[in-house]
Amino acid sequence: MTYVRDKSRLILACTAVALTASTLSGCATYQKAQQMNDGNSSPAQLGDQQTIDLIDSLRPKGSFEAAHDNLTAIARAVAEKINQAVPGGKPWTVNTTSQIVTNARNGLPCGNDLSAGTAGKPEADPVQFDAFTPSEFKIAVNVIRQEAAKLGATEESSLFDDASKREYFVSGNGYRFNIFQINSAIFSISGDCHLLQKVIDLPPGKLP
Repeated sequence: MTYVRDKSRLILACTAVALTASTLSGCATYQKAQQMNDGNSSPAQLGDQQTIDLIDSLRPKGSFEAAHDNLTAIARAVAEKINQAVPGGKPWTVNTTSQIVTNARNGLPCGNDLSAGTAGKPEADPVQFDAFTPSEFKIAVNVIRQEAAKLGATEESSLFDDASKREYFVSGNGYRFNIFQINSAIFSISGDCHLLQKVIDLPPGKLP
């Protein structure tokens, strides 16, 4: 499942940071293809015309690259609001040379019917904070909750909430806001499926 892949990547990314830190709704056509899966076999592959229709339906959403830039801008704005909300401030950084950022810029796969060279789910460049205290983490979560709700993301959940690691995420309307803390805290946002700019530049009605 995509959720499991997302979660595995997140845990691996945050673990890497811990070691070094002494880290819009989907297309109806694709959803229909996913629903064809009976739970025991791989999802049915789309035919050429169905794939063309799926690609062309994604064109109005804009490019993967533009969506990445937009999510990165949103993530940094939210990070600054967290900095201002925490008493005494909570500065944040983005290490643009790290492998974590490189992975984020590659995004996540849309599914079996669209290759990585055609489309992807964009992720913001991750924002890093020093570890939050329990009270600071609650403030950060409250800021993230409020900002996510502005974009229609209101489905909240958490896997960890203890002294050594904490996590909170909220999703909806194609967005997923996540903050995960081990020794340091990583905040990021991901979006839903977008075509790569090179695909958008091609004529509609044809396979890339």
